[in-house]
Parts: sequence; structure tokens; C-alpha cells
Amino acid sequence: MTVPVIVALDCSTTACKAVVFDLEGRTVCESRRYVTTTSPQPGWYEQDPHEWWEAATDALTSVVDLLLPEQQPVALGITHQRETFVCVDRNWQPIRPAILWLDNRAEDQVARLGAPDVHALTGKPPSTVPSLYKLAWLAEHEPDTIRRTHQVLDVHAYVARCLTGEAVTSWASADSTALVDLSTRTWSPYLLGLCGLTPDQVPRLAAPGDTIAGLLPDVARRTGLPPGLPVVAGAGDGQCAGIGVGALESGTAYLNLGTSFSLGAFVAGHSTYPGLRTVATAAPDASAVETLLTSGGMTMTWLRQKLLDADDPDLQAAAAQVPPGANGLLFLPYLGGRETPRHLPDVRAAFFGLGVEHGRPELLRAVIEGLAYDQRDSLNHLEQQVGADVKRITITGGLAQSTLIAQIFANVLGVPVSAAPEREGTALGAAIIAAVGGHQTPYRSVREAARTMTRTATPISPNPADVKFYEAAYHLRADVLSTFDTATAALTALRRL
Repeated sequence: MTVPVIVALDCSTTACKAVVFDLEGRTVCESRRYVTTTSPQPGWYEQDPHEWWEAATDALTSVVDLLLPEQQPVALGITHQRETFVCVDRNWQPIRPAILWLDNRAEDQVARLGAPDVHALTGKPPSTVPSLYKLAWLAEHEPDTIRRTHQVLDVHAYVARCLTGEAVTSWASADSTALVDLSTRTWSPYLLGLCGLTPDQVPRLAAPGDTIAGLLPDVARRTGLPPGLPVVAGAGDGQCAGIGVGALESGTAYLNLGTSFSLGAFVAGHSTYPGLRTVATAAPDASAVETLLTSGGMTMTWLRQKLLDADDPDLQAAAAQVPPGANGLLFLPYLGGRETPRHLPDVRAAFFGLGVEHGRPELLRAVIEGLAYDQRDSLNHLEQQVGADVKRITITGGLAQSTLIAQIFANVLGVPVSAAPEREGTALGAAIIAAVGGHQTPYRSVREAARTMTRTATPISPNPADVKFYEAAYHLRADVLSTFDTATAALTALRRL
């Protein structure tokens, strides 16, 4: 008997992951291949798009080898790092390396172009994250690149072309570039003009769930996937994470603990809010409203590479025994600046209260608490602006598997926190969208598929005693943060001496 399965391809900042799910949303198998990020100058981040494709095909080949004979792929869905883009020539070859979402070379362009009308049109507040400003930087600093550009492709369009021969992205993917009119979900000639592009220089838009085309024969031979397999338009990793953890209902929120942290909630309509990102979703009548910490998971990577092994189970157990507040140690987690509630690129991270009595367990706990405090800032701002009342948060991403992180986040946020049962919640979101667009699947809408394909883990409840402590500490931290903000200009000048 044939068992239909769905393949999700998640091309994230750090790796391309191929994950296979059954039609009830359970993981069948997965594989990943890492990609390299280069930094030619401080604050610049680039990748080789050829590496995306090599990593993607290697991951797909690996999962196909793990399938049983009766498990037959019926659709392939795409999700990806948002805002990252590559300029290609008429032969679809990259003209230069891709510029990543976390690249901050375009501060001058943000200052000039980040006007209220752009926020109103796109849903994106001024920031170096959207592609618009970095494309404007290219128009000023590398005008020949823009002249030679046949099309600007986001990761979705680049991968879709490699898979099918069709350079197509979804409006739920292209939306994050800040080149799309959020209300019409079409490319905006006005926004394209701000960075020197014409409507011919961007790919065709599809709705999430639309079949782009069938898998090319040579790709099928290389990976072992069926030739002609429907490749279904997906969405960016943030929107897919929200779908993949089932956070579609009122009172729920999703927190994607990836390289960046993105806390979001689904809302009706396409309204914009101060200091928040409104992004298009796979449902045409709804948007997701998100906060952003660009250096979320990146902070834990920095900690692991520079100071201590944050993944060591013994160290995590020791950190769990440290009292709340890390024995008076406070960490502000702004290694890459702040985005919510406003773009503050010059803010940097800091430890406060560091003394000889503090060791590795206190350092680890302070970093996790610092990340959690920032997410409470974000949650408060989200609830105030949107009028939401979040009763439960589901976390996904690699860090979501840590019980220590989940418990501290629950205590600091003051709401139950659930870790998504399926580790790759973002990939599951892409699979859910593909399950609607596939030819042999039973679902008619994303909400219907999500109800069947997602499950809720037992939530971790806040500890009342710890909540009381963190409530008091949170207000004290606000005083430290306000004082630190006033020192930002001096610290920035000091760095530039």
C-alpha cells in the first residue's frame, strides 16, 4: 500500500533542511546540510547561492534514501530565510554574493528612505532587515550590479527555479523584501523605483499553496524524488513557524527561536502597527504581526563559540540550580542592535553586575534570562499595539528543545510555554501549505490542514514564586536599560575611535 508523504525544504540562514512528514504532520525523516556565511566587512553578511542549491540537493537526496518503498512523496513545499536576496543575470547566474537579512550596510538608506509611507505600504518599520534598503545601497554603491541584474530573487525564487525551471516566489515570501504592497500582495512600482528596479526585474508572484511546476527530470535523477513532483509555493520561515506550531487562533502566539527571534500572532486584515512588522501569511484574509530580535539564537551561538558550551547537559543542569536573577547578574542581549520597538542599530550587549562570584552556570542563566526579558518587552509591545491577550506561546526552533530555556521563558513571560512536538516547526508549516496544494492530499485550506497536522505539547507553566521575582526584576531592568540607552552614543563613539 502506498503511503503519501510531503517533503519540506527549509533553506534557513545556517542550513538547508529536508524534512519529510506524513499527512498527519509526524516527522518521517530529515536531513540537513550547513551553508557558509561570510563577512567581507564588519556588519556585512553574504552567502554563495550555489551553496544553497548544493546543500538543498544533498539534503533532499539524503532523506529520499531514508524513505521506505511504500512512502511516496506527493508534494514538495518551500520555506526559507526571509529578506535575503541575490541578483542574477540573464543566464540566471549570480552577479555577486547574496546579501543576507542581518546585513546592516544600508543604515544611510534607511535614514533617507524609511518614511512612514513605506511602513504603511509594506507593513515594515524602518530597519536594515528588509531587502529594499540594501538594494538601494547597491544602486548607489554598485550601480553596475543593478544595471546587469535580470532579476532579483529571494531564496524561494532561486530555489524554485533550480527545482522546476520557473523563478517564482510567493507573495508570503516576497512580502519580507518590503517591495510588495501589503494590501494588494503585488509588487509595488513605487517601492521598486526607490531602489532603481523595474517590474521586469522581480520574479512572478504566486499564492502560497499554488503549484509552481513539476520537479525537473535532472533534479529527480539527482535526488531520487519523483519526476514531475508538484513543487508548491510556500512562505517565509516566520510565517511557516506560526503555522507549523498551530498558533492560528486568538490568544496564542508563536516564538521562533532561530538565528533571530521572532514573536508573532495572527490577526485579521492587513493593519500596520508602530514598531512591529506586519507580514503576509498563507491566508489571504489574515496577516502575522511580529517582533524581531536579530541576535536571538545568534547570541547562544556566540556564547558557545566564545565563552562556554551552552549545550552541555551538566552545565544546563547547574544553571537550573542557580536562583532566578543569576545571583545579581544581568545580561542585555543586543549583540546586533535592537529592532523592537524601534530600530537602534548602535546598541550593543552588556553584562551588568559581573563579579568574581559568578561562574559558567550564572553566565548561562543570565544570557537566557536576558533573552527572555527582551521577549517580554516584545510581548508587552505586541499586546499593547494589537490589543491581543496572549494566553499561551508555542516555541519552535533548535533552542526550543531545552527545558531550561522553556521554563525560564515561561517564568519571565508569565504565560504557559509549549515546545512544538515536531522539532522542525518551520518545515512543518511549509508541509502544511504544500498539503493544501498537493494533488493527492485531503485538505482544502491551511487552517484545516493545520488542525490535523499540528499538535500541542503539554505546556510548561510559570512557577509562581519565580514569576513574582521576575516581575520585580523586570521593572528594575527597565531602569538599567534606560540608563544604558543614554550611554549608547558614547559607547558607539568609543568603538569608532
